Amino acid sequence: MQQARRRKKFRFKPLRRLLLLAIFFLLVYGILRFGQWTYHIALAPRVKYATVQAVDQSLYQGKAVVVRDELVIAAPKGGIINILVEDQTKVQAGQPIFELVDQSLLSSIDKQLADEAARILGKSSQTDDAVQVKKDQLSSALITVRQVTLRYASLLNQKQVDGAKQTFEDLESAHRTADKIQQEYDLVARSQEQYEAKRQELLSQRSMAITSITAPLNGVVSYRTDDLESKLNVVELTDVTVTMLRKIKGIERNVSNGDRVDAGQAVATVINDGHITLLLETKSLGDLKGAVEVVFSGEVLAADIAANIPTAEEGVHIVALQMTIPPATMLDERLVEISLRAKGDLLVSIPKSAIWEKDDKTYVYIPTDDGAHIFKEVLLRQTLSKSVIVAGLNIGETVVTNPKLVAQKEASK
Repeated sequence: MQQARRRKKFRFKPLRRLLLLAIFFLLVYGILRFGQWTYHIALAPRVKYATVQAVDQSLYQGKAVVVRDELVIAAPKGGIINILVEDQTKVQAGQPIFELVDQSLLSSIDKQLADEAARILGKSSQTDDAVQVKKDQLSSALITVRQVTLRYASLLNQKQVDGAKQTFEDLESAHRTADKIQQEYDLVARSQEQYEAKRQELLSQRSMAITSITAPLNGVVSYRTDDLESKLNVVELTDVTVTMLRKIKGIERNVSNGDRVDAGQAVATVINDGHITLLLETKSLGDLKGAVEVVFSGEVLAADIAANIPTAEEGVHIVALQMTIPPATMLDERLVEISLRAKGDLLVSIPKSAIWEKDDKTYVYIPTDDGAHIFKEVLLRQTLSKSVIVAGLNIGETVVTNPKLVAQKEASK
């Protein structure tokens, strides 16, 4: 009976082992699954998100230096300024804009003209009508001679001796008067010719005392000159700080009518009013490029970034903005207060890590309602230290801040 019990006990022992083995495998599987779950929940990298933030549309706000395409007109000789065209007036090439007057020479010549007129013409005949007056007097005297001669001949024919004798005396008197007026007429005529010749000579000398200066090109004339007499090239901007430009541009030399200037002194500038360049120095624009909008005195103006050049100081750039058809109020300024913003697009801020570049384009991952992610192209407008300014997203949208992880998951599917 004991042997029967032993055989029965031995018969159930393999089943117990299988049961224990199954329980063991279930425990191991549970531990592994729990470990995987714990790893994914607590340790595995997770997709991170950030909300698209609004940014101040002004990329820059402050002063900018106005660099104009202009030609400086210097005085070829010293003299007194006689302004012919008012400040800020549009002029054409070749149009006289001011005169330089040699006052001492001009005064001397004007005195000679007056003295010559008084000496030759006399006080009673200082006008151009003097010759005509003498000519009229001579004509009248000759008519008198002719009339007296006819009367004398008539009396002789009538044999009126006494009357003829008296008329003959009148005729001699008329001849004397006519001869005197003829001499005066000849003198005045010769004096007029001499005076005119002398006058022309003095006027020629007088023209040398007045030098007329003309505009070298079409543009706007300005009598507010400065020490910057040549146009800055963009390639030179790395050697010039905006502080230096502000100092140079801040020295104005206003020239007024009647001022005395020296030879070589800058008197005026003729400004090409078709375009100007604005220079500003900033750390906030980064590598911004392309079209922008400039807000000046409440007016929105279009501009293009012609250059964005790093300076010797780390992070500082000199930005050159090219503008066409600038307003007249900006054209005549040296320093202007402006704000700068991107043209047209709504700008938003996202973390720098959210950017995913592919095929020379910039993308971000956007989560969908079903838990997936989609690729969306954005326009990179400005790169800052920890964030970027982009266009193509709406404020409040969500972006993935570790797009590489999403890309790996997408590739592993």
